[in-house]
Amino acid sequence: MATQAQRLTWIEERLDTLDRYWQSNWVSSPSDGGWSVQEKAPGRATLVTGRDGRKAVRLHTEPGDDVYGVNVDRCDLALSQELTDGYEGSEDWWAHSIKFPNDFAPGNAWYVAGGFHNTSNDGVGQGNVNIDCARWAEGGVLGLRGYGGDISQTDSRAPDYEAVIGAITRNIWYDFVYHVRWSATSGFFDAWVNGKRYISYQGPTLYVGQGVYLKLANYRQTDGLASSLIHDRVVIGKTWQSVSLTPLEGLA
Repeated sequence: MATQAQRLTWIEERLDTLDRYWQSNWVSSPSDGGWSVQEKAPGRATLVTGRDGRKAVRLHTEPGDDVYGVNVDRCDLALSQELTDGYEGSEDWWAHSIKFPNDFAPGNAWYVAGGFHNTSNDGVGQGNVNIDCARWAEGGVLGLRGYGGDISQTDSRAPDYEAVIGAITRNIWYDFVYHVRWSATSGFFDAWVNGKRYISYQGPTLYVGQGVYLKLANYRQTDGLASSLIHDRVVIGKTWQSVSLTPLEGLA
């Protein structure tokens, strides 16, 4: 049986042939591959069987999982700015899959399933890209929204771009693909979900003087409910063909 080091070497060689820079590879822990874990108690972030037989990560919250004492329950994974390539002028293709299992509970308040977070980490402004999965309809509604440019008043201003994907169906994979250029002035952000194009935006994608890093999240306003999300197959590459599992509307 191959060792973990041998498996990682094979993956790196395989990724090079596919024009990929990096791909998630959970083997024994949610922190495998450079992820940092935020959880209220050990065992909230666990590994489960993923879409291709390898491992995915399940992020679970219980009522009161308020890590920082701000009335927010969370269980998150974060990737470094370096691995995210979240710098002014960087251009990349991304893929990321999410499943909403039976114990997903959207509640009646805001709920974020991940995205790209600005690097200041001072609580000012919205994350640059947010995957929403709450409110608006019973069972939850999936959506995307994003911000850039001037960080001031982003908590109250309308997003620079947004899309409603639709009512959430449990136990299916939602395959997100992004094409992004990070810039506080001349960026762009294109997004597809399960092959359908939802966003085509040109404009600021970073806040002035900041970068971004990727977060996989189970992040919600405290509402007394337990809930889980499953994240899998995080890939960054040079082309859409190197990251996407399916053809993309408008490109193939």
